[in-house]
Amino acid sequence: ADGGEGESKSATPSAARARRKRPKPKSLREEMSALRERLGLDADSTPLAGESLRDFFARTTRYWSTRLLDEAVAEHGEDSEHVRELAEEPKVLKRRAFEAAQERYREVEPDLERLRELEEQQKAAEDEAAARRGPAGRRGGAAHRG
Repeated sequence: ADGGEGESKSATPSAARARRKRPKPKSLREEMSALRERLGLDADSTPLAGESLRDFFARTTRYWSTRLLDEAVAEHGEDSEHVRELAEEPKVLKRRAFEAAQERYREVEPDLERLRELEEQQKAAEDEAAARRGPAGRRGGAAHRG
C-alpha cells in the first residue's frame, strides 16, 4: 500500500505542473488561429483590421438589413406587421441594422485588437529571424537566379 501512495504523491506534482503550463499558448500562430475560429470571422459580419464602426456599417449595411428581415420573417411570418414595418420603413430597418452591426462590432473589438497585437508580434518575430539570417543569405538566393 505504501508504494501506491508514493506513486500517487509523485504523480500529483507533475500533474500540477502540467496544469499550470496549459493556459500558455503553444505559439502565436495557434493563438491567432484559435481567436479567428472563436470569432467566426467572415467579411460580412466582422470588422476589418482598424475599421471604424461607421466604415464597418457602411460596408455591411446590406448584410445586416437582410439578416434582420430574414429573422423577422422566421420569427413573425412573412405577412406580419413587424415585417411590413421593416420592409416599408427604410429608416427603421437602417436603425435596427446599425444596432445589430454595433453590437457585433463591440462584441468582437477586444478579440480583434488582440489578434492585431499577435499579428504584430508574429511579424516582429519573422523580421527578427530574417535579420539574424543576414543580408548575405537573402542576396545569395537572388544571385543564383541571375
